[in-house]
Amino acid sequence: MDLSDFRRSPYFFPIKRPVLATLVVVTLVVFGLLSLRLLPVNMMPEIAYPSITVRTEYPGAAPEEVEQIVTYPLEQSLGILRNLVEISSSSRAGFSDIQLEFGWDTDMNRATQEVREMLDLVFLPEEVKPPLILRYDPTLDPLMRIGLTSDSLKPRELRLFAERAIKTELEKLNGVAAVKVKGGEESEIRVEVDAAALDLYNLTLDRISTRIASENINVAGGGFRTGRRNIFSAPSLNSSQSKKSPSSPSISATLRLSG
Repeated sequence: MDLSDFRRSPYFFPIKRPVLATLVVVTLVVFGLLSLRLLPVNMMPEIAYPSITVRTEYPGAAPEEVEQIVTYPLEQSLGILRNLVEISSSSRAGFSDIQLEFGWDTDMNRATQEVREMLDLVFLPEEVKPPLILRYDPTLDPLMRIGLTSDSLKPRELRLFAERAIKTELEKLNGVAAVKVKGGEESEIRVEVDAAALDLYNLTLDRISTRIASENINVAGGGFRTGRRNIFSAPSLNSSQSKKSPSSPSISATLRLSG
């Protein structure tokens, strides 16, 4: 390339106009730095994984029955979905899980609708519950897990301490959306029924269970205003006693005052 050709090339412009070339470069650098500072950064960006899990419950069925009656027919129907990359399944006692992996450019809302349409075409026994479509959301995963151990507290007492003390304090921190407590032991009431007594009084387990479930109910107690205060009551009404004596039900009320 001789000098005349070089003068006509675009590479000669910065030499011919050095001030203008310098201003263009400085402008690009300044706008680049400003854009870098204004670029949003998210620690947990919204990511929609292209995967769907179809979970079906078959109560009381063995793994072999679940695979033959539930998993196999659903796989045959779901295997023809568009943009489906991989399909896998697992069958265990009473449950069937089918994992569907799609391409990253797949519209998951449309894919979910297509999965629902394919499931409607499969006829399962009446004992099988309707399939559930589950989508994994990474934002629901916990960011931090804290383990508690104690040599003096029992598992039930340790869980109560975590729920009433630690959970309450953690929820007060800025930026904490939710705190969940898992593990330990929860309080429960165990009812042991005497089979001989059931036969003697001609009762069944279903009747005992129904009576226990309907023994106590919570109803709104209403409220009234006195002066500048509103008094509200939160009663616990015993349903069995209210049926026997409607005029004088057994009520245990808690009063809350608001000024």
